Amino acid sequence: MDAPVHHTGRRLPIIVYSHGSGSHRSDHTIMVQELASHGFAVVTVDHAHDTFTEFPDGRVVTPDDVPMYPRDFAADLRFLLDCVEGLAVGRNPDVDGKALPQGLLGALDPQRIGAFGCSKGGTATALTTLADRR
Repeated sequence: MDAPVHHTGRRLPIIVYSHGSGSHRSDHTIMVQELASHGFAVVTVDHAHDTFTEFPDGRVVTPDDVPMYPRDFAADLRFLLDCVEGLAVGRNPDVDGKALPQGLLGALDPQRIGAFGCSKGGTATALTTLADRR
């Protein structure tokens, strides 16, 4: 399958967004929508124990008093980067094994990944860039 053609004629650069403590990805929808409108594929994360999270085994965790450190958020980001790389080559991390959305295969450029975050998410982003060359 050929890579989809969009206004740039190239694969989309990827930007990963990490929210701050006590927040969640949808608090900053306007920022990621703005980036997407400029030709970026934006991937967001909800950090476990800082928001409601359902794991593949069906277990649900809720925001709680378990202290989450920037290194925990950074571990989430590294896992997310693994998923993004898989998506770029056609592997779907969806636990139900659903097919990739139409047009996604070949659309992402894993050689051009950036990241940003808010507050603790920003610190986690910095820690991730120090530990992971992607």
